[in-house]
Amino acid sequence: MKCMLITPFSTKTYDVVWLEAQTDQGSFVIKKGHAPTMLVLSSDKELIIRLKDGKQETIMVPHGILDITREELTVVIQEHRYIK
Repeated sequence: MKCMLITPFSTKTYDVVWLEAQTDQGSFVIKKGHAPTMLVLSSDKELIIRLKDGKQETIMVPHGILDITREELTVVIQEHRYIK
């Protein structure tokens, strides 16, 4: 599944198996085929991305939204930093 991470300074595309996002309503794990949804991400929470190559990336998100379709994800965030 394609995932685009858009910031004011760059756009990065990932090939993901799943993505875990934190919202004020709880934690969501998104996989291919998920119902179309738009989520407001919780401030200063982690976004976890499981890549198809088996690696995992964790990103601290200060503010952002997540747009979900059945085939792809678009994450728009103000800024971010990677966590090991």
